[in-house]
Amino acid sequence: MKRVKELRGMMMEADPSVAVSMRKMVMVSLMEVFKDIAPTYRIRPLTHAEKSTKVKKETQQLREFEESLVSQYKFYLEDLEQTIKDWKQKKRKRSQVVSFQSYRSLAEVSVRCLCELLLTMPHFNFHNNIIVTLVPLMNDPLKTVSDMCCDAFRKLFQEDRVGGASLATVRVISGLIKSLNYSVRPEEVEMKKDLEATATKKKFMTNKEKKKNLSRMQRKWKKAEEKLEKELLEAEASESKERKTKLHTETLNIIFLIYFRILKKAQKSVLLPVVLEGLANFAHLINLEFFDDLLNVLQNLIQSGNLTNRESLHCIQTVFTILSGQGQIVLLCL
Repeated sequence: MKRVKELRGMMMEADPSVAVSMRKMVMVSLMEVFKDIAPTYRIRPLTHAEKSTKVKKETQQLREFEESLVSQYKFYLEDLEQTIKDWKQKKRKRSQVVSFQSYRSLAEVSVRCLCELLLTMPHFNFHNNIIVTLVPLMNDPLKTVSDMCCDAFRKLFQEDRVGGASLATVRVISGLIKSLNYSVRPEEVEMKKDLEATATKKKFMTNKEKKKNLSRMQRKWKKAEEKLEKELLEAEASESKERKTKLHTETLNIIFLIYFRILKKAQKSVLLPVVLEGLANFAHLINLEFFDDLLNVLQNLIQSGNLTNRESLHCIQTVFTILSGQGQIVLLCL
């Protein structure tokens, strides 16, 4: 970790002839180092009681390593974020050796590193900090930056099997759209099938073939091991399914909240066509309590005459989807 600290210090290179290239190489190098040495779990801070308890030498060494790792990773993320801020604010900090144009290229490398960490280390510390930094950049005027961020979040949504990272992202997006008064650029998101379902399956030895190579005692232990593993997987799957359902439900609620805000408060927004298309695709997931208000808003939109033919069709499709599902209950009550 001392070497990591020394390497991070090289991001402050002041020699004008090598400053830009040196900083870029250090940014990328540190990104790869952290990807390699970070554990597959989030490191939590120790409690006062844990710090005062005597532990084995190996345990203490591990604690010191983890504490130093989190510290250096935090400083590294702050360096990347500060580089982006300096570029956005047109500041020339950290000496005058780097021009504003060079800061732009440094900022692009910083964004690229953060996008990579967003996708490869969603389990590790400060992942939400990365999300908070990158989400506003999806709306950045510089196309190379906005494209990098949009592509990274599309991939995150596709690869997030649990839903925690997606929920955190949607929360930040919701806040950003509201703070900018719905003045953000709409980006197309392709609906892709689950890649895992179509992935080519590798051939493995069958259980019967494996058992042929085992002794009687080994087969007995193997059978007991498989039974235990099956029970553990069933318990884990039940808990995982419940957690995923909760996260996905909350994510959907925030997405629909964004949709309804735009429908009611920002009907002139460039986001309206995307919202109507989203509603047409996901209307069957909307809670029953929102149906009455939503139908009224859609009716007013169609009657306003301000929609294109495609947008009007999305409104009609949404209405039919609602009324063909849970919406039948609404009709029966009228």
